[in-house]
Amino acid sequence: FRGSEIGGISGIAYDPEAKVYHLLSDDRSEHGPARFFTATINVEKLQAGADPIRFIKVTQLKKEDGTPFPKNSIDPEGIVIHPEGDFHISSEGDARRGIAPFVNRFSADGQQTGQIPVHQKYLPKKESGIRNNLAFESLTLTPDGKSLVTGTENGLIQDGPKADLDTQSISRIIVYDLPAATVLAEYAYQVDAVQKAPIIPGQFRTNGLSELLATDNDGTFLALERAYSAGRGTTVKLYEISTDNARDINNIPQLADGKGRLLITEEDLVSKTELLDFAIDLDMAPDNLEAMCFGPTLADGGRLMVVVSDNNFNKNQKTQLIFLRVHFVE
Repeated sequence: FRGSEIGGISGIAYDPEAKVYHLLSDDRSEHGPARFFTATINVEKLQAGADPIRFIKVTQLKKEDGTPFPKNSIDPEGIVIHPEGDFHISSEGDARRGIAPFVNRFSADGQQTGQIPVHQKYLPKKESGIRNNLAFESLTLTPDGKSLVTGTENGLIQDGPKADLDTQSISRIIVYDLPAATVLAEYAYQVDAVQKAPIIPGQFRTNGLSELLATDNDGTFLALERAYSAGRGTTVKLYEISTDNARDINNIPQLADGKGRLLITEEDLVSKTELLDFAIDLDMAPDNLEAMCFGPTLADGGRLMVVVSDNNFNKNQKTQLIFLRVHFVE
C-alpha cells in the first residue's frame, strides 16, 4: 500500500470516533520504515461475505527528534489509541543487541512524544532481563483509559525457563497508571507448555502470550496464547484471565531460584479460563495470531472482535484476519 509492504501485523487498535483501525507492523525497519497502517472495515460487507477491508493511510514511526528509527532499533508489537488521538506503542527491543523493550507515547503523525520508564529487571543482560523476541508483545488500555497494560511473552531470565515441551513459563503483566506513567502493579501469568513436538526432535518450538485485551476496569482481560512447532503448525488459544486475586509481584525481582523452581505459589498467579481453541472450536488453521482488538457494537448487541496474524514477512505465511462476534455475559 503506497509503497509499504503490508505484513508483520502484530498490533491493532480501533478508533471509535473516526471508525478506523490502526494496524501496527513489527517491521524492525528492515523491509521499510517502522510503521502502522490505517484501514476501514465495513461491517455490512463483512456480514455479506464480501471483502470488508480498505487501507487508507500509512504512518511512519519516528524518534523524538523526528528522525526515522534505524534498522533493528525497534520491534513494534502492540498499539493502543487514546481518546485524544495519540498512541502508546510497545516494542520488544532486541536482547541480542542489548536494546531494551519500551512502552512509549507517539503522536497521531507517528512521532514519539514520551517514554515510560522500564524497570531494570527487564533490561537485557546475560543472566537477567528479557529473552530475545519474548518481551513486550502485548498492549491494551482499560475502557476508562486510566490503565495501560503490557506483558512479557515469556518469563524473564531470572523468573524461570521459557515455554517448551512439558515446560510452562511465567510471564509478567505490568499495569501502568495513566497519565502518571508509573507502575501500579505487576502480576505473574503462567504461559502453557508447548503442546506439539516438532516433527524432527530439537527443531524450533515456542508458546507465548501474544496479546492482551482489557474487558473491564477491574483486572479482567482476554489473553491470546500462540504456539508454534516446526512442521506441526500453529496452535492458538484464547483465555479469560483475572488479576483480581493475584499477588502483586512488582517488588519481587526474581520469581525462580537458580534451578528454575518457582519462589511464588500457584495461588499467587493470575487466574485463567480457556474460552476458545481456534483450530478445534472454529475448525480452521490459525496462522501466527498476534493482534486483537474490539470494534464497534453490532446490531444484535454483540461486539465485533478482530484478530490478525503476523506473517513474519514470509511468503509461506498469511496476513490472516479473523472476525468474531462477542457477547458479554454478566
